[in-house]
Amino acid sequence: MPLRIQLIFAMVAALLISLVLVGTLAWWNAARSVNTEMHAAMDAAERVVRTTIAQLPATSDDPLYIERLIPAFDGNRHIKAVLVKSDGLAAATSAMASTGAPPSWFTRAVGVAPEIRDIPLPPEAAPYRAVTLQTDPRNEIGEVWARVRDDSLIMAVFCLATVLLGRWIVGHALSPLEKLSRGIAIIGTGNYAARVQSHGPPEISELADSFNTMAEHLGTLESKNHRLTGQLLTIQEEERTDLARDLHDEVGPFLFAVNVDAAAIARDAEAKGLSEIATQVRSIQESVTHMQRHVRAILRRLRPAGLQDVGLEQAVSNLAAFWQQRHAETAIRVHVAPGAADINEAHSAAIYRVIQESLSNAVRHGQSRGIDITVADIGDDIVVEVADDGVGLARPVTDAVSNTFGIVGMKERVAGLGGRLTVANRTDGCSGAIVTARLPRQTAEDISEPAAL
Repeated sequence: MPLRIQLIFAMVAALLISLVLVGTLAWWNAARSVNTEMHAAMDAAERVVRTTIAQLPATSDDPLYIERLIPAFDGNRHIKAVLVKSDGLAAATSAMASTGAPPSWFTRAVGVAPEIRDIPLPPEAAPYRAVTLQTDPRNEIGEVWARVRDDSLIMAVFCLATVLLGRWIVGHALSPLEKLSRGIAIIGTGNYAARVQSHGPPEISELADSFNTMAEHLGTLESKNHRLTGQLLTIQEEERTDLARDLHDEVGPFLFAVNVDAAAIARDAEAKGLSEIATQVRSIQESVTHMQRHVRAILRRLRPAGLQDVGLEQAVSNLAAFWQQRHAETAIRVHVAPGAADINEAHSAAIYRVIQESLSNAVRHGQSRGIDITVADIGDDIVVEVADDGVGLARPVTDAVSNTFGIVGMKERVAGLGGRLTVANRTDGCSGAIVTARLPRQTAEDISEPAAL
């Protein structure tokens, strides 16, 4: 789950817990407040009744005096007074004021039960026996409900505003981290030119500065690695050239001389009737001839025939013709864009080696009927593709499983020039595999300006 959502959920959870605690406290205070109010109202009403009863004989001989006590409670919000006759029936009942009934669930939650008190009357108050006082907490609970409702509405608006404000604050605070995450993702693709703007809190700013420093160091190391790899490839090509020259100029003539001398010995032996010696010398000639063919094959692998003389396009065409003669059932098509052939020797050698290895794999292992070789000039890159319509790859080729010398060699050559090589099955609806190499025209020393995020 994203950190932004986690922080917002944590904020909402904290607000909900706060609301529950506030609600619990409000309920406890409401029950206590209603109970206190009801007890106070009952005590006050009882004092009024008892004071009236105590003054009854001395103040009036009117029998209706006690009856006028009940209407005195009319409009009372908490107490209902009932004048009870000797037979237990109600002679008069006061009318309570009503301020609106609260919801029944809230009344049950407060849980304050009515209280009843009977105040007996003296014999001179006959025919009345007592005054009954009864509390009715509904009006008080209604007032509490109105306060709780208003407070709840205020709390809800406050929580909503807090969540919206918190969401904006969290998004603003995490924005540098999101940019940093995008920068790390770009670094993961091998592009070390990514930079993150240093702003925000000190911790985020220090993290951005550290990231930029790391990216700069990685870019420098990558550039050095490209230069070293390029130098290594150059040295390898020079060693190949030197070795090929030595084989051609030194070993080749000696093998030729041995072959000529052996032929002369064989002729002399036959002329003198020494057939056994002639047979042995011919065996030497066959071995020398085999060695000469093997040396020529080594020379073709060490140095592409005609690459420097005829150029990349013709050298690739000659390579395709070589395989076409030996596998007539496979159609090999070559397309080299004019601009793509106008490159330096290092690029030409790398492209030739990629095509050579890919074409060899497609012919020998792909069981393909057609192979397309394309060298295109796309922007600042040279893109090489070797696609066949064969059986394809049994499993994806990644850096973790590309353990064949051919693929590893192609990857190293392309990476040494700052490029990237992929080997995968075709995704254009056709069967078979495709090898794609993308090499930048600029050299490893060319470093692009850092891209700020």
